[in-house]
Amino acid sequence: MAKGKDSFLLYCDLIDIMPSLTMNDRGELFTYILQYVNDNDPEEPASCSEALRLSIMMVRGKLKRDLKKWNEKIEKKSFAGRKSGEVRRAKKLSNSVDVAPKEAKQVEVELKPLEKPKPKDKPKVYPLKVVNGCKSLLKYFPENCHPKNLLSWVKVYDELLRIDKLTHERIETIVKKTREDSFWAKNFLSLVKLRNLNSDKVKYWVVYEEKIKLESKKTNQNGQQVSNKKSTFERYTEARSTRRG
Repeated sequence: MAKGKDSFLLYCDLIDIMPSLTMNDRGELFTYILQYVNDNDPEEPASCSEALRLSIMMVRGKLKRDLKKWNEKIEKKSFAGRKSGEVRRAKKLSNSVDVAPKEAKQVEVELKPLEKPKPKDKPKVYPLKVVNGCKSLLKYFPENCHPKNLLSWVKVYDELLRIDKLTHERIETIVKKTREDSFWAKNFLSLVKLRNLNSDKVKYWVVYEEKIKLESKKTNQNGQQVSNKKSTFERYTEARSTRRG
């Protein structure tokens, strides 16, 4: 909380994340918010669930953006006050009794605004549906491959949906089939790889999906061949029985 600021905004859409939190998590979240806005530098609870951790990050991001807007507003008021003071001092100097009216010199005052610090990247807040969709894919990876920060995977999952126009079902099929492949499973250890490019500048999700389609086609062809052979054998048996009769 900035100096002179004794209140903060708590947005109504906070209720959207409540269903994913236990009653204990809700109490931990509210306690964290109060500690944070009072500059007590709170740490995440020791037994913090993934849903609580994401909720804290979302709320903290909103509080930071509100604080930045408040600081900008205060800076504008401060700048306007300094400018007004300089104008008054310049006017007083030009009307000084030590200077004759006809000899008064024009006083030029150059006001430069204070340099504002470069804004930091705003943490992106993802819909709960996107977060849960990404979390559902963790089961296809060994636990030692799970990311320490789930947001790195959530970002890629969100881009697969928005930019690459994939559905959750297509993403899950690609992940599941590729992880089941004895060769590719060793090379596909992170969801982030799906949007990386191979040596031919092709995204890996495209490479994996084409591989899956090819394997499926081969399987269908082999199944058809077996079916045809069985039919031929049956016809042969039938013809042989007829000749014997």
